[in-house]
Amino acid sequence: MGAPNVYGNWGKVLNQGFEVTLNWSDKMGDFGYHIGSNVTLLKNEVKDLNGLAFIATGTPEFPTREEVGQPLDYFYGYQVVGVYQTAAEVAADPIAVANGVRPGYLKYKDQNNDKVLNESDKVMLGNYLPKVTYGFDLGLDYKNIDFGIMFQGQAGNSILNMNRARRLWYSDMNGDAKLVTNLWTGSGSSNTNPSAYATTQGWNNQASSFFVEKGSYIRIQNIQLGYNFNVGSTASPVKCRLFVTADRPAIFTNYNGFTPEISGKGYDTNTYPAAATYSIGCKITY
Repeated sequence: MGAPNVYGNWGKVLNQGFEVTLNWSDKMGDFGYHIGSNVTLLKNEVKDLNGLAFIATGTPEFPTREEVGQPLDYFYGYQVVGVYQTAAEVAADPIAVANGVRPGYLKYKDQNNDKVLNESDKVMLGNYLPKVTYGFDLGLDYKNIDFGIMFQGQAGNSILNMNRARRLWYSDMNGDAKLVTNLWTGSGSSNTNPSAYATTQGWNNQASSFFVEKGSYIRIQNIQLGYNFNVGSTASPVKCRLFVTADRPAIFTNYNGFTPEISGKGYDTNTYPAAATYSIGCKITY
């Protein structure tokens, strides 16, 4: 018979920040324009854990932590500092020798320089909460023609790319293009990605900075071009508007998963990206 769960308020978290919204519009003869923007800044910090040094969260393989002075649910693991290139480099490293490492395996930083890789060498690798979220839009109109574009994005957050990490359990699983086209294939070929064989070995699939990536992005949220005109008599005109619209047509990011827009606490397990849609329409008002 297992012990029951004990729930309680075990800590305090402080969120600080501010939000700014700016808008401006003007008209100069037949030409008009509108500019709008909003920016939100957030600082998240754990202030108290009721005397505990930390609280372990996340998954056993890829943990997160709550710790006083750090952001909530930060990713916790080893810092990757390169890839072992040669047998001589492996033989010269006591950590590599002790763990059966081969050339093409990831190299982790020995944070305390004691020639042993253990829990003391794990560090904060980033967390899922964005420090900045923002959006801005621009609108232009000239006589009967109007154009509008909207952008949206975020920065300062991290994502745990579980798609890469799962190759340990599913050796035939597809990898992202940046990984599989830049794998280590011999000395000097890559100092960031391991070999194909290494991606299926436990040493290289430990919680580390190799799987934690920047989640920053900027998306074109909407583009619209329209033309307005009247039909019918001058006394009782029918207003018509023809328009073309693109929703979510492009996103710009360095993240290697399908999309950086990850819900939850930053674990990307093949999150499906939002679809882009394109439409042509006619609006009639009478």
